Amino acid sequence: MKKLQSSDEIVKVDEDLGIAWILLPPDESMGGFRGISPRVLDETRFLAAKRRAEERKREMETPNLMVTKGQRVAGNGKKV
Repeated sequence: MKKLQSSDEIVKVDEDLGIAWILLPPDESMGGFRGISPRVLDETRFLAAKRRAEERKREMETPNLMVTKGQRVAGNGKKV
Protein backbone atom coordinates (compact mmCIF):
# COMPACT_ATOMS: atom_id res chain seq x y z
CA MET A 1 0.00 0.00 0.00
CA LYS A 2 1.27 3.47 -0.84
CA LYS A 3 2.28 6.02 1.78
CA LEU A 4 0.40 9.27 2.27
CA GLN A 5 1.85 12.19 0.28
CA SER A 6 1.65 15.87 1.24
CA SER A 7 -0.36 16.62 -1.92
CA ASP A 8 -3.04 13.95 -1.17
CA GLU A 9 -6.57 15.18 -0.47
CA ILE A 10 -7.64 13.33 2.70
CA VAL A 11 -11.29 12.31 3.03
CA LYS A 12 -11.17 10.21 6.22
CA VAL A 13 -8.55 9.08 8.74
CA ASP A 14 -8.66 5.76 10.59
CA GLU A 15 -6.26 6.17 13.51
CA ASP A 16 -6.72 2.56 14.72
CA LEU A 17 -5.63 1.10 11.39
CA GLY A 18 -3.04 3.78 10.66
CA ILE A 19 -4.52 4.64 7.25
CA ALA A 20 -6.03 7.68 5.56
CA TRP A 21 -8.54 7.56 2.70
CA ILE A 22 -7.74 10.00 -0.11
CA LEU A 23 -9.62 11.27 -3.15
CA LEU A 24 -8.13 10.16 -6.45
CA PRO A 25 -7.86 12.52 -9.43
CA PRO A 26 -10.94 12.71 -11.68
CA ASP A 27 -11.21 9.86 -14.19
CA GLU A 28 -12.39 11.32 -17.51
CA SER A 29 -13.37 7.88 -18.87
CA MET A 30 -15.88 7.67 -16.01
CA GLY A 31 -17.34 11.14 -16.41
CA GLY A 32 -14.94 12.81 -13.97
CA PHE A 33 -15.66 10.34 -11.15
CA ARG A 34 -13.24 10.64 -8.21
CA GLY A 35 -12.61 7.37 -6.42
CA ILE A 36 -11.04 6.87 -3.01
CA SER A 37 -7.96 4.90 -2.06
CA PRO A 38 -6.26 4.00 1.23
CA ARG A 39 -2.81 5.34 2.09
CA VAL A 40 -0.53 4.39 5.00
CA LEU A 41 -0.55 7.14 7.60
CA ASP A 42 1.26 5.35 10.44
CA GLU A 43 3.23 2.29 9.31
CA THR A 44 3.59 0.87 12.85
CA ARG A 45 -0.17 0.89 13.47
CA PHE A 46 -0.89 -0.37 9.96
CA LEU A 47 1.43 -3.37 10.34
CA ALA A 48 0.12 -4.15 13.85
CA ALA A 49 -3.49 -4.12 12.57
CA LYS A 50 -2.48 -6.32 9.64
CA ARG A 51 -0.86 -8.85 12.01
CA ARG A 52 -3.96 -8.88 14.25
CA ALA A 53 -6.20 -9.54 11.24
CA GLU A 54 -3.97 -12.40 10.07
CA GLU A 55 -3.98 -13.94 13.56
CA ARG A 56 -7.80 -13.74 13.76
CA LYS A 57 -8.06 -15.35 10.32
CA ARG A 58 -5.74 -18.17 11.41
CA GLU A 59 -7.78 -18.70 14.59
CA MET A 60 -10.99 -18.92 12.55
CA GLU A 61 -9.45 -21.53 10.23
CA THR A 62 -8.10 -23.71 13.06
CA PRO A 63 -10.78 -26.04 14.44
CA ASN A 64 -11.24 -26.25 18.19
CA LEU A 65 -10.00 -29.76 18.96
CA MET A 66 -10.46 -29.57 22.73
CA VAL A 67 -13.23 -32.08 23.42
CA THR A 68 -14.13 -33.43 26.81
CA LYS A 69 -15.19 -37.00 27.40
CA GLY A 70 -18.64 -37.79 26.03
CA GLN A 71 -18.92 -34.83 23.61
CA ARG A 72 -19.68 -35.35 19.94
CA VAL A 73 -17.83 -33.31 17.34
CA ALA A 74 -18.87 -32.57 13.76
CA GLY A 75 -16.44 -32.95 10.87
CA ASN A 76 -15.61 -29.24 11.03
CA GLY A 77 -14.38 -29.53 14.65
CA LYS A 78 -17.42 -27.86 16.19
CA LYS A 79 -19.24 -29.45 19.11
CA VAL A 80 -22.72 -30.80 18.33
